[in-house]
Formats: sequence, C-alpha cells, structure tokens
Amino acid sequence: MKNFVLTISILSFLLLTGSGALFAQGYPRADATNIVLKDAKITGIITDGTSNQPVPYASVAIYHTKDSTLVTGVLSKDDGSFVLDKLPYGNYYIIVTFVGYKKHKVNEILLSSAKKSVALGAVKVLTSTTTLKEVEVVGTVPPVTYQIDKKVVNIAQNITAAGSTLAEALQNAPSIQTDVEGNITLRGSSSYTVLIDGRPSPIAGSEALQQIPANLVQNVELITNPSAKYDPDGSAGIINIIMKKQKIRGSSGIVNLTAGTGDKYSGNLNLSYKISKFNFTLGGDFTDYQSPFKSFTNITDTISQQTFKKQVIAGSGNFRRKGKGIRLGIDYAIDDKNSLTLTGSLGDRSFDRAASGDYHDTYSSSLTPAVTNYYYSNSTTPEFKRDYKSINLDYMLKLNGKGQQLSASAYFTDGPSNNISTLHVDTTDVNWYKTGGSLLQQSAQKSDQTDFRTKIDYTVPVGEKGKLEAGYQGRYLNTNGSYHLTNYSGNTWVEDISQRDLISFKDQFQAAYVTFQNSMPLFDYQLGLRAEYENRYLNQETQNKLNKLNRTDFFPTIHLTKQLPWKLQLQTSYTRRVNRPMPWNINPFILHLDPQTIQMGNAGLLPEFANSYELNLEKKLNDASFVSVEGFLRQTYGLIQQISLFDPATQITTNTFGNIDHDRSMGAEFMVNLQPFKWFTLNSSFNIFNYHMFGTLIPTVANSTNTWNVHVNPTFHLTKSTNMQVTYIYNAPTITAQGSRSGFYSSTIALKQSLLNRKASLTLQMQNLFGHTIFYNTTESAYQYKYSSFQRESQVFLLTFSYRINNYRVAQTERRGQEESNGNREQDME
Repeated sequence: MKNFVLTISILSFLLLTGSGALFAQGYPRADATNIVLKDAKITGIITDGTSNQPVPYASVAIYHTKDSTLVTGVLSKDDGSFVLDKLPYGNYYIIVTFVGYKKHKVNEILLSSAKKSVALGAVKVLTSTTTLKEVEVVGTVPPVTYQIDKKVVNIAQNITAAGSTLAEALQNAPSIQTDVEGNITLRGSSSYTVLIDGRPSPIAGSEALQQIPANLVQNVELITNPSAKYDPDGSAGIINIIMKKQKIRGSSGIVNLTAGTGDKYSGNLNLSYKISKFNFTLGGDFTDYQSPFKSFTNITDTISQQTFKKQVIAGSGNFRRKGKGIRLGIDYAIDDKNSLTLTGSLGDRSFDRAASGDYHDTYSSSLTPAVTNYYYSNSTTPEFKRDYKSINLDYMLKLNGKGQQLSASAYFTDGPSNNISTLHVDTTDVNWYKTGGSLLQQSAQKSDQTDFRTKIDYTVPVGEKGKLEAGYQGRYLNTNGSYHLTNYSGNTWVEDISQRDLISFKDQFQAAYVTFQNSMPLFDYQLGLRAEYENRYLNQETQNKLNKLNRTDFFPTIHLTKQLPWKLQLQTSYTRRVNRPMPWNINPFILHLDPQTIQMGNAGLLPEFANSYELNLEKKLNDASFVSVEGFLRQTYGLIQQISLFDPATQITTNTFGNIDHDRSMGAEFMVNLQPFKWFTLNSSFNIFNYHMFGTLIPTVANSTNTWNVHVNPTFHLTKSTNMQVTYIYNAPTITAQGSRSGFYSSTIALKQSLLNRKASLTLQMQNLFGHTIFYNTTESAYQYKYSSFQRESQVFLLTFSYRINNYRVAQTERRGQEESNGNREQDME
C-alpha cells in the first residue's frame, strides 16, 4: 500500500506542479504590453435552461474579443457557480460547454478600472438538438456522465431498462458487476449503501435494486469515494437513486405496463400537479416476476481418515419477486428563503426461491470396497416478506443569496418482516420414487424493525471560492424478533421448544462531520472528517446470550481536483469507509436448508473497514464524447465473508459469516463514450484489477487473482421514432474466501418505437437470445469440497407500453425558438 500511496502522491505532484508549464503551452496569453493586469473578475451560475437546476462541472472558458485567444478557464462547482478572477482589463467573451448541452456563448463582457467585477447571474444552457434527415435526436444526454466525485448513469434514456428492475438496468454501468442471480456488486464488493434521493432505502443492498422499477428512475449516482458529509457505511461506496420528478406547471404523468415470457408482469404510475408554491406527487407500482433456474452440485465430505461421503444433487427451482407500493409527496416553497418537503410511502416486498432436488449420497471406506447408497428428494420454499411504511420531512433555510444555508431532515420507517421456510424430504429408490418416511419441517423468523434518523447540515461560504460545511446525524435502529421451528408429526404440527428463541437488537449512532473546500492556484481541494459513536446491543433472551459493541471511529476524506489544458480533468481522493454487519449477518436464528445444511448469522461479527484511493483522468472530445481512466486501490480490514463449515461428527454443513484478515483490490477502469455519427453512440467500459485475499480460511485455496470485466452498449437511432440498443457484459473468473467462481456473460437487445405523436412508446426487450447464462463455483473447507453450477433463464422477451398523460415535448418543440431565446423552459416527465 505504501508504494501505491507514494505513486499517487508523486503523480499528483508532478501533474499539479507541472500544470503551469502545461498551461503556458496550451493556453495562448494576451499581449502584456497592451493589457495591464488588474484584480478583475467575472462570476456566474450555470443552470439548466429547462429545469433551472444548477449544472456542476461545466467548462467555462474566457477569450479575448479582439483575437479569440484563450485567457483561462474553470469548472463550475457543485452549485453551478464559477469565478474567473485575476483577469486583466479588456473586452472578453466566455463559452460554456458540458456534455449533452449546446455550447453557450456570452458576448460583450467589459472589465475596466471602473468596473472590476461583472456578475453574470444565471447563465442558462440548453440541451443539444441535432437533425439528420429523418433522424432527430432531441436533448440527448450520454448514457454515463463522468463528474469529479461520481459517475451519473442515465437510466431514463436507457432503452434496455424498459420493464426491467433497476438491478437489470445497471448491468451495463461502469464499476458495476452482476452475477447470474441478479445480485449487484460495486467494484467487486456487495458492501455499499443504497440511497433514494439521498435518503436511506427501506430495503437494503442488492435486494432494493432488484425491487425498484427502472421506469421510475431518472439516473443513478455511483459514488465510490464519498466525502465526510455522507454516511461512511458501505466500504465500496454509495449508489444514490434519483427518481423521476415533475417540474412543469399544471398536471402530467406517465404510465408504464410490462408483460414478459415466463410470467413476468409489472406496472407503475407517476402523477404530478404543480400550482403556485405547491407541487403534489403521487406514484404507485406493482411487480410479479418469476424466473426459473437449474442447478447441479457435487460434494465430497471427509468424515474420517478412512470414511468418505459423496453427494450429487440435481436441482431446479423458481425465483419470484413480488411487491406493491404507493408514494405521496408535497413540496411547499414558503418564500424565497424557506422550503418544506414531506414525502411518504408504504407497501410490501417479498422474495421466494422455491427449489427441489434429487439427492444421491454414497458412503465409502478405504478399508473395504463396499459402498452404501441413499436416495431421497428434497424441496424447500423459503419466502421473505416485509411490509414497510416510511415518512420523511425536509426543511431548507437560505440565510442569504451567497450560499449560506441551513437544512434539517427527519426520517422514520418501520414494518414487520417474516422469513418462513418449509422443508420437505422423502426417502426414494434409485428412480426417485418414494419408498419410505418423510420429513416435513417449517422454520419461522418474525421481526418488527424501526429506523429513525435525524440530520442537520449547515453551509457557509468562506471567501470568494471556499465553503465550509458541518452537520450532525443521529440514527436509531431497533429490532425485536422471534424464531420457531415446528415438525409435522402425527397429522399435526409440533413445535421444537428447544429451538425457540427471542432477540432484541438495538444499534444507535451519533455522528458529526465537517468539510472545507477551496481553490488554490495549483488545484481545488476538499478536506473532511467524520466522527461516529456506535452502541450495538443484541440479546438472545431465551438462550440468555448477550452481545454488546461500543466503539468510536473516525473517517477522514481528501479530494483534490485540477483542470488541465486540452480539456483534461484530474481528480485524486482518499476516503475511509465502514461496512457494518447487516441484521441477517448477525441474526443467530438457524434456518434449515436441507437435512444436512443449516444457515445462521454470527452474533459476534465485527465491522469491516476500508481505505479507498482513486486517481481519475477525463478527456472531453466534444460535447457528446469523452474518454476516462480511473486507477483505484481498496484495502478492507476485518473482511466479512460468507463461510461454509462441515462437522464430520454430525455431517452437518453450517453456512454462516465471519471476519477474515483483509483483502486488496487494485486496478484501473477505462470508459469511453463516443458519438462518431449523429445516428450512432457507443458507450463502453473495461475494468481490470488484481484481487488479493489475505488470511484465507483454507491454505490450499488461491488467495490472489487477476480478473476483468467488459461492458459494451451501442445505441442506433434508426429513424425519427425508432431506436435500438444492444448490451453485452462479460465478467471474468475470480476467487472467493473459500474457492472460485467462473466467468459468465449476458446480453440484451431492445427496440423502442414512439407512437401517437410521441405521447406513447412500445419497447421490445430480448434478453440472452443466444446460449445460456451459466456459472460454476467451487468451495473448500477443512473436510469438504463442493463443486456447483447454476443456470438462469434464457431467451426472455419483455414488452413495455408507456403513455404520457400530457406530452409537453411536442408543445415545447413548437415554441423552441422563442423559449431558447429566454431560456425559460421547464422539464417534462419522461
């Protein structure tokens, strides 16, 4: 790690300190004999001409009017503001550029001894519109926008997202990997935090992404190195989901309906009404997706030095995701300085994975050639369901017009959850016909969880370019749960009292943070520090087991940025992150998967901590094209891993969680977005990295591997109303804590046709048309070796119909000329 840190430091130093020479070569300077340098400056705020929202990281360049020589340039900040200072007197013009927007020019800017400062106010930029014969591309934004501290994935313009879950829509996003079961990882880690509009999701992790309909999402922010202002939870970073919002006056909405092969159905509705100082929103959704799968497992157990057991399982099953929900929201602009937002939601989500398998167990001994065979069939129907309701209140006070503001929020969610699993085992003959007794067993985990959070943030400008932010956050998580195991005997269900348990779980946090950002001649910087105190309490009441954790942790963050010549942008950062065990990681209740396999949490599991370093460089080719490269290093200590333990005495395999020493992920990510033709756009990313795991549980398991993945996403604008998009993904083989995972691929083709004068559209999506998506796993423990394969559903077809209740785009197109002159259009809902 020391070598990597030294490399980053040296590279950053050379690039930053050498920038003066680069600017001298890349930026022609004004004639010093004609212009006297004075303390003159130009200020302004770059805003979207449609939504009036600030546009961060736009390029602002200033030129001499006389000969169009470039003087200097800056990037707009998070709030869209920019300052061009230390300017000589003279006549100038500025040009504003940003990916997906038209180039904007402001003429006739005069700086003199009598007028040293010019405030341009809001500089409105408009989305680009180009026409090529029958093909019209209106306001296209690249699939991925690369910003200083995050990547923004544009879900709204992703054709393959129609009718899909957000997890499926993110498959082609940079830094994202998926397995064949649809689970999402961020740079190879499942440890990330999911936010919805900056607020915690009622459902955590990959499960949240698999439940949210992609049609409701505007874009997704991938923040791999967040500042100290954000919660440090999630060693890999944050996935912030930005939902679609309505900004146009009056009423409008959109309806989406999807049906697919293999019993896949979903629908969602978004309505909005804006009048005066109020904006009312109403939304709802339902999902019922089924996906069959096949599996094969071969297990070798060492029971003693002379006795061995071999188990072969041929299985199949069905994933099913169901859910429904409703959302309400009110925005109230009290006056120019005060605003209030109240949002609420309620609904339910469920996951079940019904599976069955034919088991063949063979016992052998090195002392005798005789073998013993057992045949039986096994079926399980585990189902997890949660009902939830949440409410969020946000208040914003703008203390002045210079950026000083105070904000406060309160968030509350609660609801019961049930995890019920039924196990059915039948003894059979070699042909799997039932011959003997049966085992019928049901385990039930029930819990009620509440999550309450409060937050206060204060922002104040410091000088011309600086900003100080500070805040406090409190988090209070309470869970009460019970566990019951029952067996079916004598035509009745009988509870096993010895397995009964009750738990009480509390996890409380007190946190405070401070960040400071400013500009220096060489670079812009942001420094941050967050302190958190955690008090965790887990009481197994029936078994009289108590587990406590009290600790204080500090999370520093550093971000440095520099705009270089030739439209180059450099950023380097360091953050410290934490991944705290999820409730199911520490839940001690035992779940019976089959007669020889149980699953349980680890009440003594500790948090894992990660040090994350990044060095990013982006080159803009034009308004619609760019290339970027990111170097990254993440080291995680106390790594949380799922582990499998086999007990030769009982012949029971226990799946649980544990902390191992640490791991290291180091590599580079290359991303390109090209528009060589007006009818064709290519977005692609390539990620290559070395993964090394230290302190693996099994010495014979490889602890290091070089792996990679590639995402390719071309889009074709075939006609004025027809688009086609192709997605291809390949994930190379990698290692796990106790074994390995093979590589696998997936592909999607989507066609979108606009209808009814663009008031409606029809999208056909075809997933994995060719071949089968299958991957293989190996797992080793001291007395067991397991080889397994998993094959998901292929040749899936989805058809989505979308209808906009009010199509403002047509009206906007007709009055485009007038509105572009005053920059006063508002955004409709897509």
